[in-house]
Amino acid sequence: MSITRWLVSIGLVTLVLAMETPGQAIETLILSAGQRQGLGIELQSPVPVLSLPVGLVPALVTVPPENHHVISAPLAGLVDEVKVSQGESVRRGQVLVMLDSPELLQHQQHLIDAWNELTVAQARHDRDGKLLQAGIIARKRWLETEKTWRQSRTAFAQAKRELIVMGFTPAEIDRLWKTGRLDSHIALRAPVDGVVTAHRVSVGERVGRADALLKVTALRPLLLEMAVPAALADRMVPGVGVKVEGQDARGAVLLVASTVDPQTQTVLVRAELTESGGLQPGRKVTASLTIPASDVLQLPRSALLEHQGKSFVFVQTADGFEVRPVAVAAMTDDAVFVEQGVQADESIAIKGVAALKASWLGVGEGE
Repeated sequence: MSITRWLVSIGLVTLVLAMETPGQAIETLILSAGQRQGLGIELQSPVPVLSLPVGLVPALVTVPPENHHVISAPLAGLVDEVKVSQGESVRRGQVLVMLDSPELLQHQQHLIDAWNELTVAQARHDRDGKLLQAGIIARKRWLETEKTWRQSRTAFAQAKRELIVMGFTPAEIDRLWKTGRLDSHIALRAPVDGVVTAHRVSVGERVGRADALLKVTALRPLLLEMAVPAALADRMVPGVGVKVEGQDARGAVLLVASTVDPQTQTVLVRAELTESGGLQPGRKVTASLTIPASDVLQLPRSALLEHQGKSFVFVQTADGFEVRPVAVAAMTDDAVFVEQGVQADESIAIKGVAALKASWLGVGEGE
C-alpha cells in the first residue's frame, strides 16, 4: 500500500501529513531542538493511576456518634466551680466542673463501712481457714465464714464502683478508705481529648441527678457525609478514595447506604478522613469522588487539546511531535485522565501546547 506525504511549512514548524488509508491522516509537526526551545515546550510522561475522579458533591464534616460525650451530674448538688467554656479544648482527665453534694458523703461512708466489714470478714476467713485445716471447727461453720467474706468483698467492690461512676479516680478512692476523710466535692473530668461543644451550667446553680452539664466532642476521627446522586452512588464501594476540594484532606469511603432518598434521589455516602487538613466538624465542603481504575494514565490538563469535538495531545517523536487523538476518561481543573491513545513511556508536551496548536490548526485553516 502506497503512502502519500505532504510537507507544509509554517513559520518555525513543518507539518508532515501521511495518508496511510483513505480519510485517515497521521500528522506530525517537524521541529528541530532549537525550534522546540524557542516555542517553550516542556515534556512529561503520563502517570499510571489506580483511581478515577467521577464527580464533585457537597459534603458535611462530622464525627462518629460515639465521639460525643455528655458530662452529667452523678448526684444532686450545687455547682461550685466551672473550669471551662464552650469551644475550649480539653485533655482527658482534666477537671471541668466541681460539684458540692452532701449526698456524696453517704456514698463515701458506704465505702468506709464496706471496707471495715471486709477487714473483719477477711480476718475471720483467715482464722477459720486455719481452724478447719486443724480439724477444730466444722465445715458448715467454714462455709458460713467464706460466704460472709465473699459478700463483704462484693459490697466493697460495689461501693468503689459507685464512686468511680461519680468521677472519683482509683487514687482518690484508695486515699478515702485509707484515711477515712469525707469530702462532699465531686470533680467531673473530661473522658477524652476533645472540645467543649455544649455548655449548660453556671456557678451557684443547683442541679439534679443526671442533669446534663457539658458535652465534650472528640475531633478524631473526622467523617464526611455526602449526598451522592443515585446513578453515581451505584459506582461507589467501601474503600474508594475521597478528596476535599481546596483542602489538603483525603480519605476513603466507609459506607454506601442501601436506600435512596425519594425527594432528592441521592444516597448517603460516608467516608473517614485519613488526612484532615485542618477541617473542623460542621464545616460544609466539596468532595471529589473517585472509583477504582485500570489502564488509565494521568496528564496535566494543559497537555490536552480539544478540536472539533475530539481530544488530542502532542506526542514527541524523533523529528518533532505527532498529533495524537486520545480517549478521555475524566477531567479535573488541573488533570486529564486518558484511557486510550498514549503510553506511559511516551513524552507528551505539557507547555508550549498553544504554539503547537496554532501551528497545527493554522495549516488546516490555510488548506
